[in-house]
Amino acid sequence: MIEFDAVSTIGDTMVANALNVLFVIVGIMGFFTFYVGRNASFKKVWFPRYNALLGILFGAYLLAYTAGSSDSRQVWGVLLTVVPVIGLISWMTIKLTKFCDRCGTTNYNSNFLSPMNFCPRCGASFDTKPKHHDNFLE
Repeated sequence: MIEFDAVSTIGDTMVANALNVLFVIVGIMGFFTFYVGRNASFKKVWFPRYNALLGILFGAYLLAYTAGSSDSRQVWGVLLTVVPVIGLISWMTIKLTKFCDRCGTTNYNSNFLSPMNFCPRCGASFDTKPKHHDNFLE
C-alpha cells in the first residue's frame, strides 16, 4: 500500500489542480487554433510546438501525482516508461498530421503504413517533399 505525507500531498494536489486547469485551457486554445482555424502555414509552424507543450504538460501532470508517493520507484517508473511513450506519441502525432494549403483543414493519417497524399476535404495534393524553386528563372 502506498502511504502519503499529508503536507506534500496537499502541495502536490495544488500543483496537479493547477496543471488540470492549464491543460484544459491549452486544449481549448488548441482546438480553436488547429481545428477551427484555417491558416495552414501558421498550423505547420506551431503544431509541433503545441504538441510538444502538451506532452510536457502531461508528463508534469503525471509527475505531480506520483511525487507525493513515498515510494521513489513509482516516480522513476513514470520517468523511465511513461515519458518515452509520451515522446513517441507526440512524435507520431506530428508526423501523421497534415495541413491542407488550399482549404486549411487539419488531416490525420490513421494508416501510418501508407502516406496521405491528398486532402480528403478538397482533394488538394500534399507535397511530400518540398519543391525548391528558383525565383529568378520563373
